Amino acid sequence: MRKIADKLANEGVPALIIGENGLLTSIAGAGIPVILGHELKSSPVLWSKYARFKVPFSFYDSKQFIDELCVLGKIIGRKMVILSDDDRALLNISKNRERLRKYYLFNYPDNDVVEKLLDKQSFSEFAEEHNLPIPKSYKIKSVKSLKEVASVITYPCIIKPVQRHHWWGNKFVETLGFYKKAIRCDDIGELKKNYNLISKINPSVVVQEYIHGEDDQHFSANLLTDKSGKIIGIYIAQKLRVYPVSAGTGTFIKTIKNEEVEQLCFDIVDKLDLRGLINIQFKQDSKSGEYMLMEIHIRNSLWSLLGSKAGANLGEQYYKSLTSEMKPKDVIKARPDVKYINLSHDILAALHYHREDKLTVYQWFNSLRGERVFALSSFSDPMPALYKIQSSLMNRLSIIGRKSSKTSKQISSYSSQADSFYKKVNGNQELSEKSEEELTKN
Repeated sequence: MRKIADKLANEGVPALIIGENGLLTSIAGAGIPVILGHELKSSPVLWSKYARFKVPFSFYDSKQFIDELCVLGKIIGRKMVILSDDDRALLNISKNRERLRKYYLFNYPDNDVVEKLLDKQSFSEFAEEHNLPIPKSYKIKSVKSLKEVASVITYPCIIKPVQRHHWWGNKFVETLGFYKKAIRCDDIGELKKNYNLISKINPSVVVQEYIHGEDDQHFSANLLTDKSGKIIGIYIAQKLRVYPVSAGTGTFIKTIKNEEVEQLCFDIVDKLDLRGLINIQFKQDSKSGEYMLMEIHIRNSLWSLLGSKAGANLGEQYYKSLTSEMKPKDVIKARPDVKYINLSHDILAALHYHREDKLTVYQWFNSLRGERVFALSSFSDPMPALYKIQSSLMNRLSIIGRKSSKTSKQISSYSSQADSFYKKVNGNQELSEKSEEELTKN
């Protein structure tokens, strides 16, 4: 740890990145000195050329994580800008902001706002209080509460996790298949059937009114405000393809101009008194044409590389807003028609759309043309993508049994690290395993 502090001594204010490849590349690619922190030993981001300095952490929702942040702050010896694209980390940091303020620079809304935004049912109630266009939602904790809601909800409806990480991991995959952000239920029978399966993973869910519309009617806005709450950067992107289809994450996303969504974002930021980096997601109702508010996060999207490529590196501007008094003269906006592509997942999405006669092979290939950035693939930084391919291949081999016993042990280790967010990490990963005094001597 001391070596990291010494090597950063003559550089600018460091940024501690708690996150994935997009955030790391956006910040380090702008010439900002970074330290990468992560809870997993097997994440592809650890192989990036931008990960000059790496620090292992306990799981982001643990008390140890906060203890370790404090220890790292003491060792570095000066305040760092802290950025994350993980909701669990941000929620934990926000709750402990007074303790961390001594070591880190950040700009968040009040903690009660953060907690309401990241809990889907609290968020729905919070949005309704402020007269924002939000689908009707109900929190379910048991079969009994489901029966009460099943008789009043309109169909189709969707089931969502209270917090998105509740559905991460092998248990979801084994029970319901590939990770989905939501599960559509067309009638009361499907609602009960799907809840019975989901309750095995986590009984607390949100049942929400379904907003009619195709996958390409999802819109996502990334914003940045200064310390006073004034918006100094914004760009809007349209999700043109998602995977899994109808309820997945964006695989093909394009920057656009949309004045109506932009004005909605300005109104939401003002009404909710939001601060810092923000992501606001909408779906346009195909029946009414209204943009319905779906989610708000106190971070930018996981595809923040798109903003950097399109001239709106909001992570870099966030860093500058905390380390200097300089402010951009005009609101920073992205160039339209720049594309973000998660190629491996987009191929799966394209195959699905093709089977439904919604996308031809020619249309898919043609859509890849133009100014674009890929999720992991980069000729200048190929190792995260290569590691991801290797890891995926090894997992496939483990499933069909074509592996040596040594490889089997490796895969078992990787899977347990990636999927069990509530297990304690190995002792050599935890900063807090030793006392602060011992660590500061090293």
